[in-house]
Amino acid sequence: VIGDRKQCRKELGITGDQLIVMCTANFNHIKGLDVLAKAIGKLHQDNKLSNVVFYIVGQPEKDREELKPLLEELRISSYVHMEGISNQIPKYLSAADIYIQPSRSEGIPLALMEAASAYLPIIATKVGGIPEVAIEGENAILFKSENVDECAAALAKLLVDKELRVKYGAKSYEIYQEKFKISNNVAKLIEYYE
Repeated sequence: VIGDRKQCRKELGITGDQLIVMCTANFNHIKGLDVLAKAIGKLHQDNKLSNVVFYIVGQPEKDREELKPLLEELRISSYVHMEGISNQIPKYLSAADIYIQPSRSEGIPLALMEAASAYLPIIATKVGGIPEVAIEGENAILFKSENVDECAAALAKLLVDKELRVKYGAKSYEIYQEKFKISNNVAKLIEYYE
């Protein structure tokens, strides 16, 4: 359920008017968090992060500790908040401007369905069932798994284009309602079996 953006940001301690890019991820390698870190590093080198903060929510402590040296090496620790395992996902989604899923492997990710339900434009890899939720050119920019340059380019594009973010976010919600909202699917099943 989407909450009030300003209120959710306040409750999460997010100050200022930064653009928030969110990722829900547990394990670094499968979820491609090293690829994301390198893409953020590339944007940092190109001075494209002046008003951007990344939130990674859901990692166990071991994975957070494992990712820290790469963030430090790339000099992007100040841009990346690793929030650990949290029951505040709806608040983070409500506070965010963009959702990213740089996975190496996926089924149909619940995290993407949740992001779509929160009107978020999506950046994700073309793996598994991701393209069923994140549709290229409709609500998402998709990139090849492992491709740091494509990931950085997708981020750069959505970060500067507010109109595209709004358009893709609205389409995300439409896709969620049509394909994934439980009550709609239950109604369809009942209708089918009658």
